Amino acid sequence: LIEGNSLTDVLLVSKRLDIARFLNIFNQVGEALIEAHSHELFHGNLSPEKIILTRNEIDTDMVKLIDFGMPPDPVQNAFYLSPE
Repeated sequence: LIEGNSLTDVLLVSKRLDIARFLNIFNQVGEALIEAHSHELFHGNLSPEKIILTRNEIDTDMVKLIDFGMPPDPVQNAFYLSPE
């Protein structure tokens, strides 16, 4: 169990993120994917609802990626899939 909100939930409430918060989240997602790929793990289904934001000890966003694997129906998440 992870306490926090998905990026989807955060965007529904705030509609947009300030640039500093966006860059913090974007960098953490990139670092998490680089680490996963270095261990030959691939997400296959990355979307805002799979990015969970928790708070760390200095009260900033800490990103957690969840639900690695292909979606049951790739057409459902086609907007987030890479073109290949």
